[in-house]
Amino acid sequence: MHIDDLNVTQIRLIAELLRLRSVSAAADSIGLSQPAASHALARLRVQFDDPLLTRTPKGFQPTPFGERLGTAAQEAVAVLVAGITSGRQFDPRTTTRCFNLYASDVG
Repeated sequence: MHIDDLNVTQIRLIAELLRLRSVSAAADSIGLSQPAASHALARLRVQFDDPLLTRTPKGFQPTPFGERLGTAAQEAVAVLVAGITSGRQFDPRTTTRCFNLYASDVG
């Protein structure tokens, strides 16, 4: 298994599966259909040669490797989000954002 074989959606899915312990909830959280998430999980299981999560009466429980992979995926997603959001400087001359201002008649 090489890191080149993973994409961001798979990493996000792994992170959400660990957090939510439900394929349907994880799929909804990242904007996938439930069948697409199930297929992605099946491919990940083959890629890693590990079940990653197993079904129990209390929902999905991660295997030891699934726990490590899920934790690493959560950290990777957090670092990526922080990197994307931290470097954006606000420039009022070039922004296309819409702002609503509320003030009383006196204002």
